[in-house]
Amino acid sequence: MHGRVLSDYHRSVNRPFLTFLIFVGALVIAAGALAYWFSPQFALFLDAERRDEPAFIFDFSLQGAAVQSPATENRGTLMRVVLGEGGRFHCHGELVRLLDGQINGDEWQQIDIYSLASGSDYLRLATHVDYLQLGGGPVGRQVLTSAVDPTIDLNFHGNNVRVIWLLANRTESDAPPSNGIEPFLATAVAHGATPPIRATVRSFTGSRPWQQLIAFEFRDERQALTWFRSLKTQTEFALMKSRHAHTVGLLYRDVPI
Repeated sequence: MHGRVLSDYHRSVNRPFLTFLIFVGALVIAAGALAYWFSPQFALFLDAERRDEPAFIFDFSLQGAAVQSPATENRGTLMRVVLGEGGRFHCHGELVRLLDGQINGDEWQQIDIYSLASGSDYLRLATHVDYLQLGGGPVGRQVLTSAVDPTIDLNFHGNNVRVIWLLANRTESDAPPSNGIEPFLATAVAHGATPPIRATVRSFTGSRPWQQLIAFEFRDERQALTWFRSLKTQTEFALMKSRHAHTVGLLYRDVPI
């Protein structure tokens, strides 16, 4: 009898305690989900320089959107949101082929390059209801930022294709010319590419901490592939790749905007 009374007592005490534990667990899960979803916003709050300075945004995303709308509608929506934040839309590209590296699924299928007066403008853009519907919103995209350099021209120039290479350093001390980028870029210029653009970038969303972006354009895909398949290019590419932790090279078709 005495044991039965104690058993009933412990059940009555444990029931609200278990309810409390479940409630705390739900709060922890919800907090984790919010931190994951709004990680770009937290990054801006913690980094005053990125928050206040003008920035280029390299916005890689799915072909089409999670809402299954056409690519042209997606681009129009993104342009409207960017312009609504006082930004400038530079170019849109759709992936032709992967030249180097590995990518997960379709996450790099298109790129939009735009600039904003400050990083905090991206905070508002990234939480805009229309932006959240494009390609899964901020956490469903690979977004890189770079300080605006007035000498860098990322606009559409009438060439059909644009090569973009992303590189992750092995160590923080890696610096040109030890990383082999310049000889690689020289091969592109020798095959008729536009003057290369180099930018130091930081990952805003995405799984890898890219540090450098290089880009140049060719008249068409044939010219680009002739360059990439040449023996000289492949030699310099192998040397450059060996000096970095990760690289990915993408060939995009520039779409007039």
